[in-house]
Amino acid sequence: MNIIVKQNRDGIDKFIKTFKGLETPDIYELLRSEQYDFFIKNAGENFLKPETRDWYDIFSSAYKTFMYKKKIPTEDFFEGLIYKSIQNGLYDLDELSKATNNIINILKDKKFIHKSLKFLPKIDEEIVIDVRYLVFAQNAVQEGDVIFIDVPFFSQLNEEELNDIMAHEAHHFLKKYIKTYYYGNSRYPRTNHFIKTLENEGVANLCNYTSLDRMYHMLGIFEGRSVIEELQKVDEYLIKFFSSLINNIGEKKDSNYQEFLYDFSYIPMSYFMADKIQKILGVNVLINKVGNPYLFIETFLKIYDFNIEDNNKFKDNIFKSLKELQHYQQEK
Repeated sequence: MNIIVKQNRDGIDKFIKTFKGLETPDIYELLRSEQYDFFIKNAGENFLKPETRDWYDIFSSAYKTFMYKKKIPTEDFFEGLIYKSIQNGLYDLDELSKATNNIINILKDKKFIHKSLKFLPKIDEEIVIDVRYLVFAQNAVQEGDVIFIDVPFFSQLNEEELNDIMAHEAHHFLKKYIKTYYYGNSRYPRTNHFIKTLENEGVANLCNYTSLDRMYHMLGIFEGRSVIEELQKVDEYLIKFFSSLINNIGEKKDSNYQEFLYDFSYIPMSYFMADKIQKILGVNVLINKVGNPYLFIETFLKIYDFNIEDNNKFKDNIFKSLKELQHYQQEK
């Protein structure tokens, strides 16, 4: 297997050219450029902004608040990440260019790929990973054949943190080269998607969970608590989720389980499940569950006891709910 990492900084260069020394930057031209247009079409939906106009509004607003030193005009957590990234990028455009070069040099070693491969079945193909550098939000996003990197945020990470978060994104990327069982669901599509999220994020989180405590603090995730403190609350989170799953399936009700996404509890939940399988049954057993969300959860349930009065009955009800969900699975 040979993995080639292609790195493209055209988006950053366009951002710098658009804003450097200009009182009235042409933001539409920036967003219509090849790299930003590609990003919006492929990853804009991840931020609930699928149209160029959506990004124009927030880029224009972020530029004005930066120039006039005004408060960010949103209480929305995810919009706030976009504002912060744009403003951090504008703060020192020369430093933004240097930071991009530094990240490019770090990723040339491909250490992040070796880490992600520890939690994947063997891959024999020649693979090209397309990494593109932009200013968009305090995040990294993998869509299709591309990993988008937000330079203002990545420039705040040390080498270990940077490699670990890239290993997480590369893990998502490389899963398309293995056999997966990501089926649709005719009756419970949103629940099915959340079940997939637990496996998908859980195994990828093995690449970066404990090393990125500082990153979560910077983003405001977990409200200042450490990732280790969050793990101490996992049993509570899991009982809450699986109780909700049992009730919803019993009432034939679909749900996207937004509460676990919005408070980020799905992050320690999913990591804990993957880590428990790895530690008790071994990494090879875990790897055999990668890409198979229901088998992943069922394997975890067989080795974990909840801190609840009737653990066996509780788990029996979970298994029944999972069986009901799988009854409506559809191969894509």
